[in-house]
Amino acid sequence: ADDQRNQQQAGMASEIYQQLTAAGIETLYDDREERPGVKFKDADLIGCPVRVVVGKKAITDGLVEIKRRSGGEMAFRTKEKITGYLQDILADMLHKQGTKN
Repeated sequence: ADDQRNQQQAGMASEIYQQLTAAGIETLYDDREERPGVKFKDADLIGCPVRVVVGKKAITDGLVEIKRRSGGEMAFRTKEKITGYLQDILADMLHKQGTKN
């Protein structure tokens, strides 16, 4: 059962990666055989501004977890809505950067 779920998660993650890349969103797909905590720490270390997690909820409820590095709560979106949601987040982040200078 775990193997099947892992394959479903990997398949969905791959689709999301292609979807985001096609939309012009620079995406790093971490498919290493590591525990989630290790991957999250590495994403923070290299400065990924937003983290997208295809976890258990993705398979059971069709929801993907999205979290901004700069804090804030986790958001959950369907695969179909994730690109638009990320575009909004990134536009907001760019806008805030622009107002700091």
